Amino acid sequence: MVWTTCNKYFVSYIYVQYCAKDQQGHQKCINHKNIHCSTVYSVNFSNQEKMRTVLFTVLIAIVLAQDRPPSDRVVTTDPVECAANSGFLADEDRPGGDCCHFIQCDNTKNNKTGYVVACMYPLVWNKEIQACDDDLNLPQESTCYHSDCSEKPEPIPVCESNDEPADGECCIVGEPLFYKLFSEDSLKFYVSRTKGNDTFGDIEFCPGEQEFNLNDCCCEDNYIIMPECDGVNLFQLASDNCCQYNQCFQNKTGYWNKMCMGGSVFNPKIGACDVVEFVPECESDPCLDDQVMTEKPCPAADTLDEDQCCVAGVIFTEDSYFGVLGSYFVGDPTNLDNLNFCPQEQIFSVDSCRCEGDIEQLGCSCLHFTFENDNQTTDSLQGVQVKGKGFVSPGLGGTSGALAVDDDTGDCASIPYFSRGYLGSQFTLAFRVNAEGNIFSNGDDENPSTLNVAITQGNLIVDIEVGGETISLNGLAALDTDIHVAIVKDEQEMKLYVEGALVDTQPARGNYDPSDCPLKLCGQGIVDELVMCHFSYSQDLVRALADDNIVAANN
Repeated sequence: MVWTTCNKYFVSYIYVQYCAKDQQGHQKCINHKNIHCSTVYSVNFSNQEKMRTVLFTVLIAIVLAQDRPPSDRVVTTDPVECAANSGFLADEDRPGGDCCHFIQCDNTKNNKTGYVVACMYPLVWNKEIQACDDDLNLPQESTCYHSDCSEKPEPIPVCESNDEPADGECCIVGEPLFYKLFSEDSLKFYVSRTKGNDTFGDIEFCPGEQEFNLNDCCCEDNYIIMPECDGVNLFQLASDNCCQYNQCFQNKTGYWNKMCMGGSVFNPKIGACDVVEFVPECESDPCLDDQVMTEKPCPAADTLDEDQCCVAGVIFTEDSYFGVLGSYFVGDPTNLDNLNFCPQEQIFSVDSCRCEGDIEQLGCSCLHFTFENDNQTTDSLQGVQVKGKGFVSPGLGGTSGALAVDDDTGDCASIPYFSRGYLGSQFTLAFRVNAEGNIFSNGDDENPSTLNVAITQGNLIVDIEVGGETISLNGLAALDTDIHVAIVKDEQEMKLYVEGALVDTQPARGNYDPSDCPLKLCGQGIVDELVMCHFSYSQDLVRALADDNIVAANN
């Protein structure tokens, strides 16, 4: 890559030559020059073909950051709105704004002003992902769908010089050479001369099957994309069975025929191998009979220690130190990374080589802890135990009892059921509270919390780990007043409700990540009417729970 910049009051010249190799090792080069004025780009791309534009974004941002934008690009902004949108606002929402610009808040001015910034042609601002995007990715009802506010920049010659190339010649920005074909009878060979010199040098040739392209001034592959690979990477032919699929070469000139792993079939809806239950038309395909998964053999039983067993070639070792907690090693027992734990209330059995023991099972889809009195230490629906003290009467919202917690004195409660407890991809967690501090958490000094709810100085903060990512929700909690809080996770989003009203929503795909610790109820104040369900409540169900304490125990 060759690039040069010159910056004169927010005017930037970017010169780039791109060279890359395709799947077969052939090199392709593209030479480009762009002039940008008063423009910073923030771009979100979804495929590798557009990665070259990301390089422009980085280079331009570095150069332009040295100067402040002209005063006519500065607008007044709302600090609260800036904070809520991570410092980026849609220009279309202000008078005179359009879809092709966005506003970057200026935190050096306390977010009271911001800069109007242009998206790179032909992109528009996508408020959902807070980035410039193709307008086809926006909802059709959006005002920015098929917007025509963006203007295509004027084309700029590939090469500019006082010594212009003659007819049949080309040049690369930043190089002091002119190139031309050695003979018009062949596109394989080319020669070059120094600018200002009429004498051409030695004959050069393009590698492999490449040919010299005068328009791009470099060697390029002259290949034809196969129709089957046009616009896709994985596909099935009509002659393929359910277990087969085809993967295109990177340059789309061909494809490999591959097989899905044992027990799976190709699902054209998602473009990947999937379990057969999700592709019912493939359930009777004979190819599934041929997919026999062979297990790795186990060593002879008399070669294993008394605390060891083997399944499918994997050796399991009962842990003698933590054994009462149902711990065991998978593989090398000297490596602590291989230490695993059975679910709560189970222990590891060497005889069966698995965890055994009764687990608390839910008869319906919800738990409801009412905290009515000291004697009621289980939920009212399933009898799941809660360990704690400090029950008070009356409770919050007119109930007859509640749980008083005090972190300073250690008067807290815990629910062992939630230790390594499975909540899945959909759940509802609701409660009534008049307290401050960490109300809910499932971590300790050795285990980071994956579920944390806190109220601090009137701010309600929820952090829950889903699919390895922490999802944060925020709301307001009036001091010295009891409020009803509901956290709802569906397949796509996580939502926070306060007094039945939606206050925050964040994208959240995947399953809840449990912790090895029980769920701890603490802080300083009162907690009441704790409800946990293995499905997502609708807003009407949340409202009924907040207003009338009606628990929808089944989906």
